[in-house]
Amino acid sequence: MNNLIRMDFYRMRKSKTTWIILMFLILMMFASIYMSYSDIEYYKNNPSALENLKSSSEEVNWGIYIGSVSPKWCEDNKVPIDGLIKINIQSKIVLMFLVVFVVGFVSKENTSGFIKNIAGQVSNRGFILLSKMIIVGIYSLILLAVATVTIFVSSKILFGYVFVEDLGLLVKYIVYQWILHVAFGSFMIFLITLLKNEIASLLIGILVSAGILQIVDAFIKSNKKSIMYFLNSGNIGRLSLGDCRPLLIAVVSMTIYMAISMYVINNRDIQ
Repeated sequence: MNNLIRMDFYRMRKSKTTWIILMFLILMMFASIYMSYSDIEYYKNNPSALENLKSSSEEVNWGIYIGSVSPKWCEDNKVPIDGLIKINIQSKIVLMFLVVFVVGFVSKENTSGFIKNIAGQVSNRGFILLSKMIIVGIYSLILLAVATVTIFVSSKILFGYVFVEDLGLLVKYIVYQWILHVAFGSFMIFLITLLKNEIASLLIGILVSAGILQIVDAFIKSNKKSIMYFLNSGNIGRLSLGDCRPLLIAVVSMTIYMAISMYVINNRDIQ
């Protein structure tokens, strides 16, 4: 197991995709903060537009978006970095890049014949996926860390300052989001293992991230809660530190996805 983890970690470090994803994430985070900065300046100079923003700020956005502001940021003297980080993680941009990484990292082995060559060298083929899950956890943390640092730097460049309201709560929030992102990574590993198709897995991952499953709400009565509140992708977009339900869903779903994936790979004929 240790050898598998070391090998996968080596592959992660040496893969060009790993670093390309991080580069694009940095660019996207800077672009997002720039758009937020531009919007804040616009709303400050247009009171009527700010009033419209206040009336629509409570609307739930389950999909992927870039750049967003809170009405109070357009009135207060300083924009808290806490809020910028929360909004940008909730935007699903980090999740989208995680989907691309997981599909590229795991699917590549299915097409290269790697699993066929190594399957006979491990006592349990499920360890191969468990090793991938650990790498997904590491890379998820790297993505969130890079996004956070980029937002700090972007805030300093664009706003001229870095204002943190509550560092402790911010760290806690990032840890919670990390757990949710890892749980979604386990869903992607499950998809890749089950479908054995890179394009289909990537398409489904992006669509689920973008909130496509919200269409199920059309079949649910209006007084019922959205199905998105019970999915890892939905909880990433609406995470509240006072609610333990998202973490429970993350842990349970992660366990189920990995258990099924490991069972499938152990009982499937290697081709």
